[in-house]
Amino acid sequence: MWNKIKKNLFFKILAVVIAIIIWFIVSVNNNPVEVKTISVPIQIQNERNLALRNLRIINEIDNFIDIQIKGAATEVGKVSSSDFSAYVDFTEIINENYNNLTVKGITYNGDSNITFTYDEEDIVKYVEVEKVITSEFPVSIDFNGQLPEGYYLVAYSVTPNIQSINDVTSMISKIDSIKVSIDLDNVYQSFTVRKACNVYDKDMRILNEYSNTIIVDVSITIGKKVNLISRITGTDALGDNHMYISNSLQYSDLIIVGDNLVIKDINTVYTKPFDISGSKESFVSESELDIPSNIKAYSVDNVLISNNMVEISVTIEQLITKRFEYGIEEITIRNKSILQEYTMNEEVFFVTLKGRAVTLASITKNQLTPYVDVFNMNDGNNPAKVNVLSVGTNVTLEDSSTLNVYVETIATYSIDTEKIIKTNVNNELSYSIQAESFNIRLVGLSSNIAKVDTSELAFYINMEDYQEGMHMIDVVVSNESLPEGVRLYDEITIAVMITKQ
Repeated sequence: MWNKIKKNLFFKILAVVIAIIIWFIVSVNNNPVEVKTISVPIQIQNERNLALRNLRIINEIDNFIDIQIKGAATEVGKVSSSDFSAYVDFTEIINENYNNLTVKGITYNGDSNITFTYDEEDIVKYVEVEKVITSEFPVSIDFNGQLPEGYYLVAYSVTPNIQSINDVTSMISKIDSIKVSIDLDNVYQSFTVRKACNVYDKDMRILNEYSNTIIVDVSITIGKKVNLISRITGTDALGDNHMYISNSLQYSDLIIVGDNLVIKDINTVYTKPFDISGSKESFVSESELDIPSNIKAYSVDNVLISNNMVEISVTIEQLITKRFEYGIEEITIRNKSILQEYTMNEEVFFVTLKGRAVTLASITKNQLTPYVDVFNMNDGNNPAKVNVLSVGTNVTLEDSSTLNVYVETIATYSIDTEKIIKTNVNNELSYSIQAESFNIRLVGLSSNIAKVDTSELAFYINMEDYQEGMHMIDVVVSNESLPEGVRLYDEITIAVMITKQ
C-alpha cells in the first residue's frame, strides 16, 4: 500500500504545484500588479514655533510628497492619499539661515496589501526663512491742489502720526515712507477726514502689499489772511512836553480761523482801544484783539495767538524847544487895511518852537515866516503876539515876542490943481499942469485926521532949472495948517508941460 502511495506521491505533488501555477496565472491575468503614484499632503507640526522665534517662511513650500504604491490592481485601487500621513516639524527651523526641511513620519495607515516607495530627494523641502521685525515710520501728508486766494494752510495733524509695520526684513527694507494724500482745491473750510495711506518704496512706487492696511485721521486747519490795525486813544492826554509819535504791532497781518460763513467777509482785524493817556516815554505792552470768541487768530507763521493778545510798541518823545531871533524888518504884517498905517518900534523879536528833536534840528530861521495879524486893529497902540507860518509837522509855537503895533488912519483928499503955486518960474517959458486935480494922502490918528481942513493947505511946485518938455514935478505941501500928529503919507508928483512963450 505504502509503496503504491510512494509511487504516486510525486505525481500528486506535481499536480498540486501545477494547480497553484495555473491558479496564479489565472489570478494574475484577472488581477494584475499595478504601480501608482499619489501626492500625499504634508502636515505641519509646531507651526507656532516660527512666530515664537519671529521667523517667517517667505517662499511657497511644496506641501506634497509623491509616493509610489505597488500591488494588485484591486488593492492599489483602494488606496488614497488620506491613507498616508507625513509631516514636517517647524521646530527644526531655528533661525533665518535654515533652508532644508525634511519630511518625516511617512506612514501607510490603510489595510490594502500594497508596498510603497518614495524619492529620497522629494522628502527634503526648500524653505526661505526671514526674520520678522517691527519698524516705525512717520506718516506725512502729500498735499495736492491749491487753496483759494487769500486762504492759507494754518495747521495739520495725522492721528496716529507714527505707524508700526511688522513684516519680514526684506519687505521692511523696501519701505521709504508712508503718505496720505489730501486735496486742497477750492477748500475754504477746516476739516477732518479718515483716509487710507500709501506705502512707498525708495523709488516712490506704491507697495501694494500694504494697500488699505493703514488708516489715519487727518485734521486740516484752513484760515484767511487779514490786516491787523491798532486803535490808540489818549494821544492828546500826554501833557504839553510829550508827543505820541507812532505805534507798531507785533504783526501787520494775521490769519483768522473759523466758520467760513463768518470769516469770508472779514478783511481787517482791529485791536481793542489802547489808552496811552499820561504816558511819558516809549514802552512795549500787549493789546487785545477785537475778535469774536468763535474765531481763532494765528500769526502768519502759523503760531496760535491763544490769549488774543499781541505785542504793541508805542513811541513817545519828550519835546524840546528852539529859539529863533529876527530883526524887526523881517516881520510880516497880515490882513493890513489900505486905510491904515502900522508902525513897530522894536528892533528885534523872537519865536520859540517846540517839537521833536529830529524835526527841530532841520528847521532854520529862513524857513519860518514870522508875522503879526492886524485885522480890525484900532488907532493907537495895539499889542500883537508874533506868530509863524509853516512850522512843520509835529512842531508848535511855544513862545514869541509881543510887539506894539501903532495904528494910524490914512485919509485921501482930492485937490484942485488951481491951488498949486508955481515958484521960480522963467518968464520966457509957459507952464501947463496936465491935470485938473490931484490926490494927497494924510496919516495920523483918526481923531486928528478929522480936524484936517484942506482949504487951509498951501501947495507949491518949484520950476527952477526945468526946461521945455514934460516933467513930473514934486508938489510941496505946507504942513503948518495940519493938525498935530497928522503928516503927509507919501510924496505927490504932478505932470507939467513946459513950452516957450
